Amino acid sequence: MDQSINPRWQAFLDGEVSLEIEQAMNDPAFTIVNVGVTGDVAAAEAELRPVWGGPLCVYRVANTEAELRRAAEDLRDLPGFLGGGYGSVSNTVEQSVIYDDGSIRALGRPGVRARGGRDQLRPDARRLRVSGRTP
Repeated sequence: MDQSINPRWQAFLDGEVSLEIEQAMNDPAFTIVNVGVTGDVAAAEAELRPVWGGPLCVYRVANTEAELRRAAEDLRDLPGFLGGGYGSVSNTVEQSVIYDDGSIRALGRPGVRARGGRDQLRPDARRLRVSGRTP
């Protein structure tokens, strides 16, 4: 959900706290429902429209939530695994490992990309972002 079209959005971001703002932030007229689908976007929107008459954004994603979850679970067995998860909005799996000697990137899964970067808290740690379809 996205409430950025709500006229009270900036007050909410600024940390203003009141019952009026809380109620305004729950107004369905100002709530955009975002739905990612792997199939036909137009068909999904046609199916959702009778249920949600407010602002709606239906967009295409490469992976289902089940595929992301399965990939995240598979990657937990990596050497030096620290933690990770997957995101429905980013449609990626992110894992942190202590060090990648190149073997993690060399897993060679078709359609999967890995990008690394140094962890700011631990100089010996690497953070990997893995995205794409998994076999």
